[in-house]
Amino acid sequence: MTDIPDAAVGLIPGSTSPLARAQGESEPSRQAVPKVTPDLASIAPWLQAGFLIVGVFSALGSSSVLFAGPALPWSQKLPLILDALTRVFALALIGWLIARLVQALATALDVQAMRVATAESAERLLIAALGRVAEALERSATVAPSRSPVPADPAAEIGKAIQEAKWDHAGTLVREFIAAHPDEPDGSRLARELETSRAVEARSLRGKLDAAREANDPDRVLELRDAFRPLLDADALRTLDQELIRWLMALIQKRLRAGTIRVDVVELAAKVAERFDHTSEGASLRAALPTLRRSAGLCARCGKPYTGIDDACPDCLKAQSLPTFGTEFDPEVDPESTEGDDPDRALFSDDSV
Repeated sequence: MTDIPDAAVGLIPGSTSPLARAQGESEPSRQAVPKVTPDLASIAPWLQAGFLIVGVFSALGSSSVLFAGPALPWSQKLPLILDALTRVFALALIGWLIARLVQALATALDVQAMRVATAESAERLLIAALGRVAEALERSATVAPSRSPVPADPAAEIGKAIQEAKWDHAGTLVREFIAAHPDEPDGSRLARELETSRAVEARSLRGKLDAAREANDPDRVLELRDAFRPLLDADALRTLDQELIRWLMALIQKRLRAGTIRVDVVELAAKVAERFDHTSEGASLRAALPTLRRSAGLCARCGKPYTGIDDACPDCLKAQSLPTFGTEFDPEVDPESTEGDDPDRALFSDDSV
């Protein structure tokens, strides 16, 4: 074993890896692996030759009678000659086998030494490579180039907002685009697209709203009314609210006159009063809520179940001390002058439905 294969270059101590050659290191590219037993392989031929010489001398010693003694007949010479040849052949064969075993042992020891050296060299190379990777990561972290964010496509963003039914956000994006690009024809195109989408969605919601009214489903009506808010302008929304509050008030009055005041009717009245408090009907319904709640066995203030004798539940009384039903006493107002404006009386006495 004199030269290192090309595949082992860079993995054995003293050899040069491709990375080292690229960096300009001046180590030799090939170097023999030092043998653990440098003289073991060279002994094998001498062992074989020694056994052969011993065999020859042993054969000569056993057949000396043929040369030094009196002449023997052929029948006595033949066994002596065969014995001599057998000694030479046997010792020569033993020497050859021992030489091969010594050579195999030397080769195995050299291979083992190469594996150990290769493993140590690979470990050192791995540690060095990890160190270089760590240094590169530190440098990239400290000197990272600042990347400016890629501006989003306004048209695509507006289209996405329209597709997701984010009407307020889409309207804001369209206005910002028109303000930033007043001369761009895409501004008017995006505005028309937004208005068309709003109109289509409004028509779809109107059909659902009419179906909910036919089914006497006030919760669905309130849900659809909230969905209308970003689709309609102020005047159209005011007209829709007037239409819906009249229908809701008629439905609530009908359910109140049906008999015992149920909790679900009071909860519906609270939802309607909350959404339509900007109308006279909604304000009247809000003023009547405390009476409706107490009639249904609820707290007049928070609406939780309460059947005590007080106007409000203990939690509300502890929180703050307020006049009954959320009204304040005004000494300048004559009670008799407001007797005809009782919202409860107006709520329960409406016979228009």
